Amino acid sequence: MSNLPMIVNSSNLELAGPRGLMAAMEPYRVAASLSAAFDQVDGDELRDLVRTNRIGTLRPLWDADDDPVKLWRYADKAEYYIQRLPTLTDVEAARQVVRTDIETEPSIEVRCALVYTMLDAWNVTATPTYVQMLSSKLGHSPRRPTETHERTRRWFPTAAIAAAVDDVVTTLKPEHGRPVSIADMLDVAGRHASELIRLETALEDLTTAIPVLSRITEAVADVPRPPSLRPRGWTPPPMDPDEEPLPF
Repeated sequence: MSNLPMIVNSSNLELAGPRGLMAAMEPYRVAASLSAAFDQVDGDELRDLVRTNRIGTLRPLWDADDDPVKLWRYADKAEYYIQRLPTLTDVEAARQVVRTDIETEPSIEVRCALVYTMLDAWNVTATPTYVQMLSSKLGHSPRRPTETHERTRRWFPTAAIAAAVDDVVTTLKPEHGRPVSIADMLDVAGRHASELIRLETALEDLTTAIPVLSRITEAVADVPRPPSLRPRGWTPPPMDPDEEPLPF
């Protein structure tokens, strides 16, 4: 069972007002939180650890070649990463939510509600044409210059639109009582859409890496830990101020 908060589909949300805006951003927020844990430990060592060779064998198990010391060293590395990464259940649940948000076209009512929330937060008015045009473009827009990841759908995801609204109302000031231009708003939405796609890719990488790390730790289940290796979780005792550190 996932430990993530229950996320309601945007089509079932009351999106008017700050609470609706925060609810619409929830897939974005949850994905960013889980991806951040991956970003903190991601690197060449982790990617080498979960790599397979040409015949599909895990590189660490192939390299260890049944050597208990090597097996346990790889297992300890894998356990180190497992302890710092979210659970596979949480990652899979978050990825499904993000994937659904990306693949589901927000209705015109949802898009209008988020545009009106932006205007209310700024305490400005806009013409019906502005609201209709921006809401329409958020549902059908070619790639913007700010997009670094290809968007395969014509619309911007609901979470990306909500994140864009939150972004502009906290970083931009209306000029002469006028809202942000439609072009600028689409650029901000494009940037957040790309970030949402990047987060979905990171979650996909996690769903691959976590089971592999578990396989590495399971490889030593029936292998006694060599006495030459320190116990898992070992830390050196505190030193006296005048004591020299150990040479290893």
